[in-house]
Amino acid sequence: MTSEATSRCTARGATGIIQSRRWREPARAGATNIARSPIIASQHGLPEGSASTRSPGTGTRLRGSANALVASVHSKLHMTKMQMTKRILKALSHPAVEILAHPTGRQRRKRTPIAVDLDTVFHAAKEYDVALELNAQPQRLNLSDVQVYRARELGVRLAIDTDARSVDQLRFMQYGIDQARRGWLEREHVLNALSWVQLQQWLKRRRS
Repeated sequence: MTSEATSRCTARGATGIIQSRRWREPARAGATNIARSPIIASQHGLPEGSASTRSPGTGTRLRGSANALVASVHSKLHMTKMQMTKRILKALSHPAVEILAHPTGRQRRKRTPIAVDLDTVFHAAKEYDVALELNAQPQRLNLSDVQVYRARELGVRLAIDTDARSVDQLRFMQYGIDQARRGWLEREHVLNALSWVQLQQWLKRRRS
């Protein structure tokens, strides 16, 4: 995962933001570095308290032609710890969600982390087999190395993402890799270190 699409649709009052991301199959047979593959993303709100979001076929409607749905908090950032944790757990339980992006919401010198029980979130991510993003954008750089280690300890898979807004920002991937190493991650812990075939199998795991 390397970039975010320019077109977005954000719903106010949403429980979280759902991003649909489509990977293209690597041109070179057997290529394993899917981090270089183009991504197309769109965003949809997951309405709070909406039972219909769990109905059959919802995942297909949200995902559209994309391969993966990414949930992230972009609104109502000042909820209590209990409220925010419950909000994120609800998103993680959604059968269409594959990745939780920038779990702490932190932005250096701009925004403090959201109040959330990360350990509870990590356990839920493990239970629902949802990957956590390690956002390599220098302004974000979350999860932290300690949080990465804890996620690894619980058996949660992570996805390293540059959150790039331009081609030049793809170089941020190195920051994410360095953070992953400080958190003792190895290849088997990282979603975008999987082969293309392994990634496809992982994406299908909750859709059968």
